[in-house]
Amino acid sequence: MRGGWVQHRLIEGEPDLTGEELEKFSAYLNELAEGRTLLQLRARILDELGKEKARYDRVLGRALTMSARALTDAAPGEVFSRARQHLEQPEFAADVHRLKRILRAFERRA
Repeated sequence: MRGGWVQHRLIEGEPDLTGEELEKFSAYLNELAEGRTLLQLRARILDELGKEKARYDRVLGRALTMSARALTDAAPGEVFSRARQHLEQPEFAADVHRLKRILRAFERRA
């Protein structure tokens, strides 16, 4: 933080996070915090969250559109198999785990 202050806080995380993921989170947050006041950091994090939500919404929208198209000409089991193949494409890389959970939920309902 500006002024040389360091503040440590414990937060409850998701139980399935790996040590590697936690290290990446820590490095990212430290980079965001460097040279900022707490108010500036809060504003920056909120800005980043807004950008991430917009990106996630676009990716999710594309996945749902793709699934809707697949539903018109394929059997239910085939739809999810095809959709999973498309999730390996680079534009889905950051959100692939979330999207796979969504597709698994759809599979359970099919």
